[in-house]
Amino acid sequence: MTFSVIIPCFNAASFLDSCLQPFLTASFSEEDFEVILINDGSLDATEEKIKYYAKNYSFVRGYSQDNEGVSVARNVGISKAKGRYLLFLDADDAYLPTVFQELLAHIKDATVEVVEFDYSFLNARTPAMVKDNLIKKNGFVHYIENAQVNSACNKLYKKAFLLEYEISFDDRFAIGEDLFFNIKVFSKAKNVISISEKLLIINRNENSVTRAKILAKEMLVVSDLTAILILAFSKLNSATNGLEKEYYLKHAIKISKTILYSALKMRLLFKSKNAESASFFATISKNKRTSYWFRLINIFRFL
Repeated sequence: MTFSVIIPCFNAASFLDSCLQPFLTASFSEEDFEVILINDGSLDATEEKIKYYAKNYSFVRGYSQDNEGVSVARNVGISKAKGRYLLFLDADDAYLPTVFQELLAHIKDATVEVVEFDYSFLNARTPAMVKDNLIKKNGFVHYIENAQVNSACNKLYKKAFLLEYEISFDDRFAIGEDLFFNIKVFSKAKNVISISEKLLIINRNENSVTRAKILAKEMLVVSDLTAILILAFSKLNSATNGLEKEYYLKHAIKISKTILYSALKMRLLFKSKNAESASFFATISKNKRTSYWFRLINIFRFL
């Protein structure tokens, strides 16, 4: 089997039909790909949807777990996958029906370990993010030379490569799990290419986004990315050559900018002096990672 598509599902009942539709219409042998659906403790009808597709379509396999998060679900998918190459998809997004044909043309060279491809947003103009780079490069060079996207969903990974280097998703992170996964991937990969075809359609699901939800997410961004930043600096300090140092330095700069942006966004949301903001900042002050970035913002007079 060539392809395994791994899809964690949490309260995804309303998205699964559109997510799976391209696979139902794909002009690709059902014996050469599989879709692995992992119900991550959903509270809606996701489990019933998964059972329906697994019963009626031979290429669908369904599994269920307690609500342990996307990283654990993806790792389960990796362990169950029969395909030589892995794709990771979010349940509210979708691939084009031609995704397998497009990618198959670029893995005839069995040494290719990662293929990065472009994406678009649903019902929105999306500038080109990924360019054609068909000459194989190691992961350090690929990342340094390209505006590499952190997502795991716009990449094809050779399963044997992931297993050889024991690369999996780290369940310590609720935000930034894709980033940390790809930091490990590109630090080990020797043969990476990219193609400009937009094969992934991202649905920016922003329904019912309240200020409290934004704050909770941004606080998680600051906390988790700070932990990843510390790990990146550790790798930077132990790097043995200039290329490796440049790789981790670029990551560190990019992560720092994201953290500062999130911290500033939270600060601006709570400029008013009221009980809600007082409670919010009391929570921040107890977290060493988030409090550091807020002190830094004050130093630079961003308020």
